Amino acid sequence: MANKHRRYVFIDYKSLQTVKFKQLRKVCDRVFVFVNADEINVPMPLVLQMQRMGKGVKWIPVKNPLDGKLNFHICFLMGLLHDRVDKDIEFAIFSNDN
Repeated sequence: MANKHRRYVFIDYKSLQTVKFKQLRKVCDRVFVFVNADEINVPMPLVLQMQRMGKGVKWIPVKNPLDGKLNFHICFLMGLLHDRVDKDIEFAIFSNDN
């Protein structure tokens, strides 16, 4: 794939459950999954599909992500990475939030 885009995707756990993984793997290099730190029921098929991306997947536990705080974590990490990675990397947020 000579024309592959360099793209990082930021997604919350709830939205991840609605994504088609083959499509996700085609459009990005890295996926950052934000999940409630107290989550105890992550479906095994979901984990296995995500593991196909190897080190391209980063699970980020967030304590008490109520009241939109999860979105603040996503924005904060995007800001940090924007300052540290190559400027040709695109950022995308997948979310079912308004």
